[in-house]
Amino acid sequence: MKIEPMEQQDQRVERSQCDVLVVGGRAAGSTVAPLLAEKGYRVVLLEKARYPRFHIGGSLLAASLPLFERLGGADEVTAVGMEKWAAEFVSPYHDRPQVFHFAEV
Repeated sequence: MKIEPMEQQDQRVERSQCDVLVVGGRAAGSTVAPLLAEKGYRVVLLEKARYPRFHIGGSLLAASLPLFERLGGADEVTAVGMEKWAAEFVSPYHDRPQVFHFAEV
């Protein structure tokens, strides 16, 4: 599967056939598209935003790391320090933060 920014694609409209059309290249779309292509499906992934872009996302849980390994991106995730092994919750009703270490649940 080849992904090119719109600026690098030809200006003409070209018809192509695919088995699966994935609309949106955020977490779910950019995960499912290469997995389907790996299985032999002809996949087209559409995304309107230009990447990389600034975006504050949700949590990156430790349970996601095996998927990143399968997709070949675990080293890049580790290199930028995005591993998350715990979460801390602070309540307005008491002054004790509650920490949850994911290895313990």
